[in-house]
Amino acid sequence: MEMSYIPDEPINLFENDLLATSAYVEALEEILKDCPTPYTIGIFGSWGSGKSSILKTIQHKYNTGNKKEIMFFIYDAWKYSKDDFRRSFILELCNFMMLKKEKEKIFEALYGTTSTTKEFGIAKIITYKTSQSTTFTPIIQPELFEEKFKDILNILKNNGCNKFIIAIDNIDRCHKEQAFEILLTVKNFLELEGVIFLIPIDEKGLRKYLQMSHQDANEFLRKLFNTHIQIRSFSDNELFDYGIKLIEKYGIKLPQKETVISLISQEYSKNPRRIIQFLNTLQTEYYLAQIQERKGYIPQGAITKNIDMLVKLLIIREEYPEIYEITQDDKNLIKEISEAILTHRFEKEENLWVYKDKDLTLTEEQYRFFMRTANIVMEPNELEPFFVNRDVFRDLPDEIYTLVISQDWENLKKLVDKGEITLAKLIDYINDKINEDVIKRKLYSTSGYNLLSLLCKILAEKGQEISGIPQYIKSALGINELYENVFNFPQKEFNYSMKWFKEKEINTPVERVINILNQLSLDKITKNGQIIQFFKEFITTFKEERETLSQIKTKFSELLSQNFALYSEFEEIIKDELIKYLLDDDFAAKLIPSLQQDYNKNQTKEKVKVLKALHMNGVLKGKTVNTYIDKVISLIGNLPSHLNWDFFRFWLEGIQGFVEELSEQTTINNLFNLLNQNYDFIHQQFSYRQLSEVNINVYKAYVSVVGELYLVTNNSTQRQRIITWLNNFLSQSVQISPDAVFPHLIKIYHKIIKNTDEWPFAQNIIDLLITQTNIDLKNPLADTVNLMLGRNKQLNVLTEQLIEKIIDHYFDLFFRGEQKAENWILQIINFVTDKIFDYIVSIHYPEQLNKLKSIINNIIKIKGFDALYPKLRALLASDDKEEQITAINILSGIKEKVPSDKVEMIYQLLSEIDDKNISEDEHNKLTDLKTHLEQRQKEAL
Repeated sequence: MEMSYIPDEPINLFENDLLATSAYVEALEEILKDCPTPYTIGIFGSWGSGKSSILKTIQHKYNTGNKKEIMFFIYDAWKYSKDDFRRSFILELCNFMMLKKEKEKIFEALYGTTSTTKEFGIAKIITYKTSQSTTFTPIIQPELFEEKFKDILNILKNNGCNKFIIAIDNIDRCHKEQAFEILLTVKNFLELEGVIFLIPIDEKGLRKYLQMSHQDANEFLRKLFNTHIQIRSFSDNELFDYGIKLIEKYGIKLPQKETVISLISQEYSKNPRRIIQFLNTLQTEYYLAQIQERKGYIPQGAITKNIDMLVKLLIIREEYPEIYEITQDDKNLIKEISEAILTHRFEKEENLWVYKDKDLTLTEEQYRFFMRTANIVMEPNELEPFFVNRDVFRDLPDEIYTLVISQDWENLKKLVDKGEITLAKLIDYINDKINEDVIKRKLYSTSGYNLLSLLCKILAEKGQEISGIPQYIKSALGINELYENVFNFPQKEFNYSMKWFKEKEINTPVERVINILNQLSLDKITKNGQIIQFFKEFITTFKEERETLSQIKTKFSELLSQNFALYSEFEEIIKDELIKYLLDDDFAAKLIPSLQQDYNKNQTKEKVKVLKALHMNGVLKGKTVNTYIDKVISLIGNLPSHLNWDFFRFWLEGIQGFVEELSEQTTINNLFNLLNQNYDFIHQQFSYRQLSEVNINVYKAYVSVVGELYLVTNNSTQRQRIITWLNNFLSQSVQISPDAVFPHLIKIYHKIIKNTDEWPFAQNIIDLLITQTNIDLKNPLADTVNLMLGRNKQLNVLTEQLIEKIIDHYFDLFFRGEQKAENWILQIINFVTDKIFDYIVSIHYPEQLNKLKSIINNIIKIKGFDALYPKLRALLASDDKEEQITAINILSGIKEKVPSDKVEMIYQLLSEIDDKNISEDEHNKLTDLKTHLEQRQKEAL
């Protein structure tokens, strides 16, 4: 059986209104919209009737979006019931409004000092606090409390809020005296202009506490509340439908669901919340019964086929424990009560029902319950399985309990390795203990903490051997209270376990933890080393699950934005691509203003490193890039005024890669002006061969930024000036810095060629290629020229003369024995095919054509014979003897490459050539060609 526990928490009624109570929300909205202020509204209803859900729904409506005119704040009176109401209320209000400075002022005013605290005590059982400075002084004067409340209201009004709704929830769960005190405080001190109080309360319980006459109590409530809404009682039919909807919504698998819900809804007719709690308990008991029946500890079907009796017994156990205790010893009691009711042997005495033969007295409520369920009876021996102590783990070693509850995995592992307990049995035992201690007894901070810690240790080491998790463990993972002290769990093991659960499609743990991390205050994170360590473990564990990491991006960005010193803690684990899943553009925008000219100050060097990583991974938006460049421009200034070239180098390198994404023309102009005013000095230093490591890096960074700027500026004057700078550096770099600046410049030219359709530098580079004699420098120049030729095929930027000039130079190098020339020619064959063929067929010297044999063969391999065929055919058909001989010389070197469909035509053209007046060598080549082609024709037949 798969268990589906129902969350026992307030719900959003617009999303999940199973009891049709959203009408109360709509009515309250109208009241809140139109009522004057101050105003106090009561929501009257018994505990569990849905008051908190009504509040949550209204809160969601008002606090969703960016509306500032109306604010909605819920104060949980029960959560702070052990603290002074005035103190906790005012401080929680500051937390809600994120009034950090105001909170500190109020804190000092309330306590007379600001003081840090230390926490001591046993892990999450009790927390003791002791002050390191002066003693706290509680609020004694209510007037001070009222004054501070007014201060907060003034802040809200200044921020555009004209109506502040305050809901005080769970008053009826507090001690009666405290509840009364809270209500009086609201009435006497907090009713101010612009404030509306929304107070859900069990008015009947309050009347009892007041010990007034009904009339006097009503008068008190009228003075306290300007108006109220009464949550009506639900009918049996409504609660029956509600129970059925719960079962269907959460996929609860129970037999005889109509019978089950009928019994439950009749018993809890005034309290929908108890229906939820009971269904959760029933699932647990039914699941346990299934296990016990399957393992043979009780007869098959003893409980699972009698679910109506199970429901009846659970109601007795929950609501009438004294009768349940008697029934454990007297299994015939329930049957006797039923028979006595059916035979009218109970007598009514005032408000009680007495069965004198059995000396048993029932209240009116108990009597009605047994009357409704009189037909659900079993014989004593049939009832025994419902009560018997069923020890599923009686064969386990005696020390198992102690080892499990103390999370002693090391010694448990020894027992597993020895075979004294199987891993599966150990998991089952933990599952059972979680049911008993966590689900039933709610021992979250003791047994719950230890059992979950142990499970994490086991999964971290043996997870690959465990195929699944039993139902109680799976269900307990959804209990919020287990995560209250999440940072005290063994962190590495806990995070591994979350990932393990997620891989098993159990997403609740990681979802709860992400929610906790996102709700943490930044102040709490930075002051708690355990939390920092938890973030590190979480990121390390889920580094391959980018979607999971992205869910903490906003909080992590806020954390490093507020305290960048923490970056060193995370530097090693958020490298490379991972950074874009943890930090956002907003973080970068907040980081930029803190940069300082001296990169050794204020962690500027590290901040720039982060900005570069974010940019490289596509996180930064265009506006942020422009803001960053503007900041750097303001920091760089005029280079001659710098005592340290290294600052200049750092900031130029800091904007490399950013400039090409600039979009603001003002920023582009400012950057150009900065580069322009520093050009003469930088180029002069380069000309003077100032070649220290720092200088070299400055030159490289400068030309890089200049090259990027060329890509984004549309100003023709700026572009022309930039090309002049680059050409000047390039021309000198082959002599001054061939190993550093020159290859760097080549990369810049490549980038410009790839990204623009204007190359005013083309002539300069081609001339430099032709005049350069150093082959190591010539090679990158050839790559650059070839890149232009490749792009030119679509853009048609280069003139015919420039293209022919390049081809002539390559072939000239080839004939002079430069080995790389052939590669350069082959690299451009696809771009200037016709021009290369024209060059080849224009050669009439057999020696040169013979040298071209390898090139021609490679060209055919690349382009195919058909690409060369038209040229050869034209030569063969020409009346010019030299052209015919050129064709013969070319064909002699590639005769094997002639395709079958061209053999006959070429043979005919060769046969028509007049072989008179040609050299003997040429005659032999012609004869050899014809013989070869004739033979191939015969073979084809």
